[in-house]
Amino acid sequence: MNFAKRAVLTVAIACAGLTEAEEPEAPEPVAVVPHAWHGFESGTWVERRFDLKRAGVRTVRTTRTTLVGEEDSLLRLEIQAVEGTGADRRLAGNAERDFAIDTVLKADRFRPAGEEAVDVGGKEFRCRVWETPPPAAGAEQTEPTTKIWHSSEVSAWGGIVKWETETPGDGKRSKEREHVIVRLVELDREATVCGEKVRCAVRKTLQSFDDETATYEIEELISNAIPGGIVSRRGKGRFRDGGELVETESVEELVGLHFPRKD
Repeated sequence: MNFAKRAVLTVAIACAGLTEAEEPEAPEPVAVVPHAWHGFESGTWVERRFDLKRAGVRTVRTTRTTLVGEEDSLLRLEIQAVEGTGADRRLAGNAERDFAIDTVLKADRFRPAGEEAVDVGGKEFRCRVWETPPPAAGAEQTEPTTKIWHSSEVSAWGGIVKWETETPGDGKRSKEREHVIVRLVELDREATVCGEKVRCAVRKTLQSFDDETATYEIEELISNAIPGGIVSRRGKGRFRDGGELVETESVEELVGLHFPRKD
């Protein structure tokens, strides 16, 4: 099996002086993060099994995601449910969805916040830091605030080393302020995918709320060589459901992988 080699483009802000006669140019993006399916051959597919335990109830499902193709700035995926086991396995139900080939983190949404060293697996990376501007003085915080640490030395996750978002409670879905921290913690862990060894990065997510009761932690193995980017994902925590805390645990594993033959 030949795993495709992926190149990740990361672009940092460049500042140039302008004379009065020059038109101001649009700022370069903070980063360009390719979609995890970009660059693979049409017809490539993966199968993933999702095992969810919520409030003592277990649900297991398997999906097959196939790359239909790319056109202009979009790629199209077909997502099908896989039912049955063994010889009785069959594809049932499908949906096609279009996605942007690249996620562009536009500089006009963020402001530079200096540089910081971030440790990933015992190695420090010098990162440029970007953040969304705070509300005007005296104004209430109603929109999520985001802070991003980006390094041109890291290929995983488009060079994003750490991401923090804080969302104020809206009084509806959640009355509590939500905090989400996502960061790379390792860059070179080996995993076995369909009998092949793959080098992966490890990404961890922590979701919490001001009342410190509802929390959720996720650990992902990610690789640019795998269609969709996710090798495995494990989550565990507690959510509020009707005022009660519900224990939740989930496992997502890649169980099938197909690369089309090249003529």
